[in-house]
Amino acid sequence: MHYVKAEGHSHPDNLPNFEKKSLIVVVTSLLYLDSMLNSEVKRLGDNYKVVYLINQIDLLPDATSKNFLLGKIQKSFRLNRVSYEDIVLMSALNPYDIDHLKGYLKSFNVPNIYLIGLQNSGKTTIFKALTGN
Repeated sequence: MHYVKAEGHSHPDNLPNFEKKSLIVVVTSLLYLDSMLNSEVKRLGDNYKVVYLINQIDLLPDATSKNFLLGKIQKSFRLNRVSYEDIVLMSALNPYDIDHLKGYLKSFNVPNIYLIGLQNSGKTTIFKALTGN
């Protein structure tokens, strides 16, 4: 009901080929973070520039230490041999986070940026916020 018709679908264990010299942004909800460690998505960083965008951090209590959370995620990624350029914690509903993300993505200066992730992770919300479309 909320989405446009999908042109295609790729299962996380059967990922499509991506253009070289591209940036892959793996969008995941804070609620589905563990699912990234159980799929082939974690191997993308071996061949591409990959940024993990952890969305929906606005669901956490205000007292939550974002630095502590980031450290735990980094440790988990190291233990599971997940290669990445960066990990970004944000909320797609926060205009400041979207503005920061725009500048950050532009800084990679790549011809293609792919947003991939599970359903309801915020890909469409982020895309629409970034493009104004």
